Amino acid sequence: MRARLVLVPVALATAIVAGCTPSGPTAAPTTAPADNGVAALPAEEIVARSQAALGRVSSYRMSGVMTNQGQTAKIDLRNGGHNVKGIIEIDGQALEILRIGEDLYMKASDTFWKQFIPSQQQNVLALLSGKYVKVDASNESFSALTEAFDVSEIVKTDGAVTKASPTVINGTPAIGLVSGEQHSTLYVATVGEPTPLRIEGQSGQGNIDFTDYDKPIEFAAPASSEVFDLKSIMGG
Repeated sequence: MRARLVLVPVALATAIVAGCTPSGPTAAPTTAPADNGVAALPAEEIVARSQAALGRVSSYRMSGVMTNQGQTAKIDLRNGGHNVKGIIEIDGQALEILRIGEDLYMKASDTFWKQFIPSQQQNVLALLSGKYVKVDASNESFSALTEAFDVSEIVKTDGAVTKASPTVINGTPAIGLVSGEQHSTLYVATVGEPTPLRIEGQSGQGNIDFTDYDKPIEFAAPASSEVFDLKSIMGG
């Protein structure tokens, strides 16, 4: 199991209504989500249903910390259909990402860009400094980044998958699915929709949590004065 992008749990405020008078209304009992039955299914089928459930929601948040091959990535992304916004921080260097349809905006420090721009082209740093770099999200040069937001890549198996013991993730009953190849674990909700709740790496590699399902997200393009439009220079 993997998340190609290398949670801080969301705190829930509890409203307490004091019944000061005998005639005060009685709060309606809360109905817990029903068992969705996926725990009884084969492991591969649970993965497929979780992937499908993630594709049906209108929005969600991915956040956490993962370490791979000596690099540590902190992730906090909000996904809504083909739109994505948030920050990926790699070894202390942050990359701000905003995708709106076929437009992809990226903003980072001069130090970050300097690592990826050939020495003979370092003069371009002056054009990128403090700007969002706008590119075509469908351009092959950026496919590795944009494809990472695809549902089929966010939740994906590597090798054989086996079921682990039932558990609870951030208050939600879940079933774990362990990848035999990478020894990472996908936790899927066993009540309500079978959405992914967490992808957990091998020991010490960290995890990514999925939260804020179907919560409204606003996506707005930055002002043109804040953008270096590489898309227009590259011809789309």
